[in-house]
Amino acid sequence: MQALGVTWSSSDSSVASVDSNGNVAAVNWGQATITAHYPDGTSANCLVNVAFKGIDVSQWQTSVDWTAVKNSGVEFAMIRTGYGSEYWSKQTDSKFETYYNGAVQRRIKGRRLPLQLCHHCTPWRSRRRSSVFTS
Repeated sequence: MQALGVTWSSSDSSVASVDSNGNVAAVNWGQATITAHYPDGTSANCLVNVAFKGIDVSQWQTSVDWTAVKNSGVEFAMIRTGYGSEYWSKQTDSKFETYYNGAVQRRIKGRRLPLQLCHHCTPWRSRRRSSVFTS
């Protein structure tokens, strides 16, 4: 219920929005200040930090139940593609395809689970590995 004469604002509506009843909705990563403006000219502020819950997986997790992941509120997944050799067949994380396909098949909030892929390498090999990873 809206209090008489109170208006609401967000310092950054691209991070958090607020409706005329003071209900705040997360929009994107970041920080925003929600302010209640009262008819007598006073105001009250609340700092809102928006973060998203994620999961990081590789072959070291023996299995991942993507339905349980989705139901737990996870909003993105980071999946390790591999490490080591510049030869794809030798560097690929043994669970990469399984985890990638499982994550892609699950939907969160009506859209596919956002994915990030990561590859571990040493700085002196990073240029060579990036060309293999992106090909």
